Amino acid sequence: MEILDGLVKAFQLIISGDPTLYEITLRSLFVSGTTTLISTLWGIPIAVFLGLRNFRGKFLVKGFFNALIGIPTVALGLILYLIFSRVGPLGFLHILYTPTAIIIGQAILVTPIIVSLATTAIEAIDPEIMNLAKTLGASETQAALAVLKEALWIACVILVTPQLNIK
Repeated sequence: MEILDGLVKAFQLIISGDPTLYEITLRSLFVSGTTTLISTLWGIPIAVFLGLRNFRGKFLVKGFFNALIGIPTVALGLILYLIFSRVGPLGFLHILYTPTAIIIGQAILVTPIIVSLATTAIEAIDPEIMNLAKTLGASETQAALAVLKEALWIACVILVTPQLNIK
């Protein structure tokens, strides 16, 4: 019965236009949106570099990002607490328990997922697409963008396929 009472109260808050509820909702959307934007802005270029280039140690760098996917959130939170606390190396910023600190923590958690997913999608693209784009007069950056555009569809398939239970 308590669960039902809680659901009724929740709907009442939503319908009544409770300002606290909307403030919390907008703050949550702001933090999550900013986190996603930041992680994408630095994660996609890393993924493009890893997906399109062959270099010594590439396997280790990819392994590092794949390993970071499994970082426990509690462990990361503790590390960031120690860094941002008053006596920590970045304590002078006074951002502990602020949306900024939450954004930093979430960005650290999301970046390896974006890098690993995008790298996998980019590596699945036929390398001839990049060569074809260059042959047609595209610059290196334009050719990389063409590959990234093709990889977007593969990334969507990677995200959706596990939920389809395809065997």
